[in-house]
Parts: sequence; structure tokens; C-alpha cells
Amino acid sequence: MAMQSIELNFDPTAYDTAQSELFTQLGKLQEARNEYDALKNQISQFWTGAEAESARETIQSNIKLVDQAYENVKKQQQTYQKANNEATQKRTEFKSAMNEAKSAVEALFK
Repeated sequence: MAMQSIELNFDPTAYDTAQSELFTQLGKLQEARNEYDALKNQISQFWTGAEAESARETIQSNIKLVDQAYENVKKQQQTYQKANNEATQKRTEFKSAMNEAKSAVEALFK
């Protein structure tokens, strides 16, 4: 059986940066949602009848899009967090295995 090499290229700051950016995007989406909600509540001040209903439908469609985007960003954030946790665990396991191997080799020459 041929031994395969492993390359661990783990930069925790990359995950932290991605998490921070996603957090920022969640804030922007929440702001957009709040603005749409405010607009929806103000429709009756500006329109009545069919125009009001059309505006409500448009705003509601946009709210749904914002909500979907919010959920997608949350899922992406969870994916990054899971990947970060798994990478950290693998790095710890790899370091432990390397230390064990080093100790075993050192014990051979004592």
C-alpha cells in the first residue's frame, strides 16, 4: 500500500475574516428588512386602492428576497464555522501524531 502525503494548509485568520464579513452582511440584510418593514407600514399614508396593494406586494416580494438572503448567509456562516472547527481539530490531531512520531523516533536513539 502506497503512503499518501497530506497537506494541511490551515489559516484560521481566513475563517475569521470570512466570519466577520458574513456578520457584516447579516447586519446589512437586517437593516434592509427593517427599512422594508417601515415602508410597508407607511404605504397607507401615500397610496390607496390598487396602488397601495401593488406597493405592498412589491415590498413583500423584496422582504422575502431579503429573508432568503439572510438565511443563506446564516447557512454560509455555519458552514465556515463548521469548517473552522474541523480544520482546528485536524490540525490538533496532526500535531499530536507528529509529536508521538517524534517521541518514538527519539526513543529509538536513547
